Amino acid sequence: MNSHFAVLAAALGIALGGLVSAINEVLSFVAVVAAAATGTARYIAVLLHKEQAEVEQATARGFVIGIALSALFLFIEHL
Repeated sequence: MNSHFAVLAAALGIALGGLVSAINEVLSFVAVVAAAATGTARYIAVLLHKEQAEVEQATARGFVIGIALSALFLFIEHL
């Protein structure tokens, strides 16, 4: 293999590895925040003795709120 191609391949590998690592951290954060919000919303609905359909709606709302909160937290972090 030509040494120029080897250097190019190594640089590309390092750049892709860093990108994948950064994306992995962001997605992990989003997953944790979404799961926490989803679980909290569902738990509250169950504690309030809501009907099954209302519990499912609360779960869905919690998930959407969790995604929005994680986006907000990531935005604030980058300010």
